[in-house]
Amino acid sequence: MITIYNDFLSESDFKPIRNFFFGPDISWRWCDNKSEPAECDELDNYQFYHMLYEYNEIKSDAAQLLVPILDKLNSEKLIRAKVNCNPRHTKIVKHGFHIDQPFDCITAIYYINTNDGFTEFQNGDTIESVENRLVTFPSRLHHTGTTCTNQKRRIVINLNYHGITC
Repeated sequence: MITIYNDFLSESDFKPIRNFFFGPDISWRWCDNKSEPAECDELDNYQFYHMLYEYNEIKSDAAQLLVPILDKLNSEKLIRAKVNCNPRHTKIVKHGFHIDQPFDCITAIYYINTNDGFTEFQNGDTIESVENRLVTFPSRLHHTGTTCTNQKRRIVINLNYHGITC
């Protein structure tokens, strides 16, 4: 089941997240293969990312920014949290359908900025990238992200966790 939450966080909780990930202090890493198998041209199969948390280990001081999101999700156990940054492209590029985890858990995608990119599910459902929107779904549900054409970058936080949703 895909569930959408608009205006997920209060402005006071959302603003520090947006400001940090759009600010000068974030360090991005290069990912040369965003999706395997790629559904796009190999030259477009990339993204930048910032790992926050993975398998019981905090990977970044910025992980503290997740607290309001995790509290509101009623997360029982965080598995992974990663921020994806897809630079603007001249066209919308779909990277390739994939699952986040090979076991049962929940995926949440938190959209940090509004743009014409989106998340698409294999059944054809799409979720537009809208600032402060969060979508949850089973982690084994095939989905893909895209680039955007009307902003310099599309930034989302991808979380995998055990627990109940809002």
